[in-house]
Amino acid sequence: YIVDKQDTTHYCLVMDSSYIFSPGLTMKYKNITGEYYAWIRASVDVLYPKIYNDSWPSLVMTFEHNGGSYKYFAGDLVCKDDEKGLWKHISFDYQTPEVRDINDLFKVYIWHRGKKPVCFKNLVIEAYDPIIN
Repeated sequence: YIVDKQDTTHYCLVMDSSYIFSPGLTMKYKNITGEYYAWIRASVDVLYPKIYNDSWPSLVMTFEHNGGSYKYFAGDLVCKDDEKGLWKHISFDYQTPEVRDINDLFKVYIWHRGKKPVCFKNLVIEAYDPIIN
C-alpha cells in the first residue's frame, strides 16, 4: 500500500471496514500519576485519501474498572479538504476522572467507522501532573 511518496517513513496502520479498532495503549492509573488527577494529551498522525467523504475515525480515551468503561471520550479526527492526501497531526486533551481504583486501566485507541482506508501512525500519550503550590 503506497501511502505517501513524500514520506520518509514507510510504515503505518491502515484501517478500513474490516479493521475498525486499532491496537491501543493501555496503562494503569497508578503508572500515570500519583496525584489526584492528571491531564493527558493523546495524539496521532492521520493520512486520508485525497477523496474522502466517509465517517471520520475517532481517537478514543477511556478508563476501565471491572470490565466497564467510564469517562469515555471519542474525538473525531477531522481534516479539511486541502489537508487530504497529507499527513495531519491531531491531538486531544483529556482530564482524568476521580478514579475508582488506582489499578483502573486508561486506554487509548482509534475507532474507524468508515469503509475507505485511512492510515495512522505515531499514536502517543503524554501525561501532565497538576502544579501543586
